[in-house]
Amino acid sequence: MLNCSKKPPNVLQSEIERAIPNLDLCNDPILKEFGCSFENRVSLLELSETRKLADPLLCYKSQSNDPANIIPANGVWDSYRCEAKFLDPRKISKWGILYTCKGYNRSDLSYSQSEFVDKLKSMGNVAGVQFTSEPVSHDLSREIRDQEEEAAENIRILTNCFKSKFKDCDIVLVVIPAKLCHVYGHVKQAAEINVGILTQCIAAANFKPQPNRFESIVGNIILKINSKLGGINHTVVNPTAAIPFKLFEEPVMIVGADVTHGGCDGGYSYAAVTCSIHNSGMPYMMHAQAQQKAGKGSAEVIHNFDVIMRTCLTAYKAYTRSAQYPYGLKPSKIIYYRDGVGEGQFPEILHTEMRSIRKACSSLSASYQPAITFITVQKRHKTRFFMQKDGKAAEENAPPGTVVDTAIVHPTENDFFLLSHQGIRGTTVRPTRYHVLWDDSDFSSDQIQQLTYYLCYMYVRCNRSVSIPAPTYYAHHAASRASVLAQGQTGSINDINRMLLRTELNEKSPMHFV
Repeated sequence: MLNCSKKPPNVLQSEIERAIPNLDLCNDPILKEFGCSFENRVSLLELSETRKLADPLLCYKSQSNDPANIIPANGVWDSYRCEAKFLDPRKISKWGILYTCKGYNRSDLSYSQSEFVDKLKSMGNVAGVQFTSEPVSHDLSREIRDQEEEAAENIRILTNCFKSKFKDCDIVLVVIPAKLCHVYGHVKQAAEINVGILTQCIAAANFKPQPNRFESIVGNIILKINSKLGGINHTVVNPTAAIPFKLFEEPVMIVGADVTHGGCDGGYSYAAVTCSIHNSGMPYMMHAQAQQKAGKGSAEVIHNFDVIMRTCLTAYKAYTRSAQYPYGLKPSKIIYYRDGVGEGQFPEILHTEMRSIRKACSSLSASYQPAITFITVQKRHKTRFFMQKDGKAAEENAPPGTVVDTAIVHPTENDFFLLSHQGIRGTTVRPTRYHVLWDDSDFSSDQIQQLTYYLCYMYVRCNRSVSIPAPTYYAHHAASRASVLAQGQTGSINDINRMLLRTELNEKSPMHFV
């Protein structure tokens, strides 16, 4: 399926150009009745109607702890080869490895662990992440079964194991059969609900050394471990004065929100909100909850959003306390990226959720009215960008940072298309459409586009820019995690939400969900 669906840009453009004349839209009687007319060809935007935004500089530390900047190339960078340390690396004093894979080749188990641990320590040392001890290891591969009907027994076994074998561990690496397996959910329920311990799951295939991929796999695991433990991998720096707009020169909260839907069995929807809780833009905290699905055609509004935002604002104040600001800071600007909203739902979502944000702010102080910027994020559309070279379709995608805000956008409203990531596997990448529904800060279009592009470089799970701003991606992960934790839970929706709120990791490790 992947080989069939992945098509380089020049191939996809050629197929579209051949298909359009066959539609014969010019002679469609229904379209004529409405006075619509179409050309039987692909329209090409002139270069003057597209722009390439400046890439950010990525701020790390050198091995001597001096500031060090990395310049990404086509949306990708390698902090390990540059020997750059994380901005705030963490030290792991006690950690463990737990095996849950039935049928795992036990003769390779000790060898794989040795290779993996050596690589983890050496790459972690480059990044400043110190593993100061050997891991505690335990094997449950004969007791855990990767079947949903074994959930209760698996969770019981895993809970007892975490409590007895991995007590006081900073984090436990759990080797699971595969990425999309039942055991993953069982591990997260046992660790996060029953025990309150951090885990990092690793597919068994990725635990064994692999040519050409092992360093990349281990490097990404270190990125996640440091973030889960409360560290900061990097931040972004504006490289140019052409657009006088720098992130976080004043207290700013970046908020992302998403709603995912349960299966067709009438399950709940899961809403998640993530927000930056420091004026540096990192780290993020999350709130996730189950809620009743919206009726057909209704907007999936986040319930009790005012209460959620008050929690986020309170956390921001607590996290920014210092000698200079003993009571913490309140953000002077809130920039809200909302995913999962169709155009027909814009008025309802804007009215309801803007009012909730205002209510949350006024609950802290009647005079507290920060500037709010409300932006929707849309990936479900058919728009594609194709580059031309010498009058022909190019084999490569348009570069990250390509933005289109004329010709194909709304004639009166503030929206734009942004391609922020590099295509992989030879596919034609899809730009993301952003719609600015509200902006008290009076940002220019250039400033909002640059900010949005920079946030695509703040995703902590890999060293590459991503297709949507990091807070929106985090909200998607948080909603998915809530769905995993709620799977198999009995009781009312209030019982499920009480369970989701009482996870110890929400306060101790705000980014445990990445």
